[in-house]
Amino acid sequence: MFQTVIAVFIGMTFMYFILAVLCSGLKEFIAAKLDLRAKTLEAGIARMLSNEPPQPVAGAVPEPSANRGARLYTDLAVQFFDHPLVQGLGNAEKKPSYIPSQYFSTVLEEVLKAKQVGSADYAALIRNLPEGTLKTKLKALADRVGNDAQAIRGEVEKWFDTTMDRVSGWYKLKAQKIVLAIAFILVIAVNADSFAVFRTLWQNSALRDSVVAAASKSNSQTTPEQAKDQLSILPLGWKSAPSWQGVKQAFTEDIGWWLLKLAGLALTAFAVTLGAPFWFDAMNNLINLRLTGTPPQKSAVSQPAASTLVIETGPRTQAAKA
Repeated sequence: MFQTVIAVFIGMTFMYFILAVLCSGLKEFIAAKLDLRAKTLEAGIARMLSNEPPQPVAGAVPEPSANRGARLYTDLAVQFFDHPLVQGLGNAEKKPSYIPSQYFSTVLEEVLKAKQVGSADYAALIRNLPEGTLKTKLKALADRVGNDAQAIRGEVEKWFDTTMDRVSGWYKLKAQKIVLAIAFILVIAVNADSFAVFRTLWQNSALRDSVVAAASKSNSQTTPEQAKDQLSILPLGWKSAPSWQGVKQAFTEDIGWWLLKLAGLALTAFAVTLGAPFWFDAMNNLINLRLTGTPPQKSAVSQPAASTLVIETGPRTQAAKA
């Protein structure tokens, strides 16, 4: 019984692992097609370099010159990504998906110098910025270290690294939403109902053994192509699904079955979003537990009261106690 329960759970974690590998591969494909990493990085840097003018006090008339000055710095992000250092990190078709912090500080300084001809000091470049969010942020960094240009560059680099941590969080959130959408579509496509698979593995010992054997041979470097081939090992698919007439009849006569089906599909989809590494580790732990199993009971071996010595003497055999 213990071995059966563990084997069934190995089969379930193996299914989640295989589907998670497929979801991860599809997510990377979609992210590459949409250029999601580069666009998220670009949005983060554009937000950093935005120099929106401060909101005017109610009833006060904003200074036109200040507004004109702020507008001159609205294209900082465009000029930043047009810089040769930044363009060299990408290609002709795509912007870079990663920028070192040293590049950010250096390129920002050069872009500001291009706008403020004659200013060479980093602290002066910041002071000469028009009033706005960018000047407020950079001035706060410069005030911490004084007028030392190298120290200001270091603070700008730390600011960039901290912001990129948040940008990474934005990307992970977007990627997680994509994975969830892919998981639901994939689970419905292959009919990966957790309840139905559990029941099938419990009832079919031959199938259960083959799934456990496949799980034991899998590894953390399983590719989406390999995972696709292993789908056939699992009891998935819509081969036994009812016809459209049967579907309509089921909704009117057996809606409970469909509610259970939807719950099983949703459970699988949410489980898959936990990721392939999570399910691979869980599967390995279960496999190790199954191999350990319940320690066999030691059988009592009766010791003979006395050893018997057999002596052959001609045609007769005599037994003598030693």
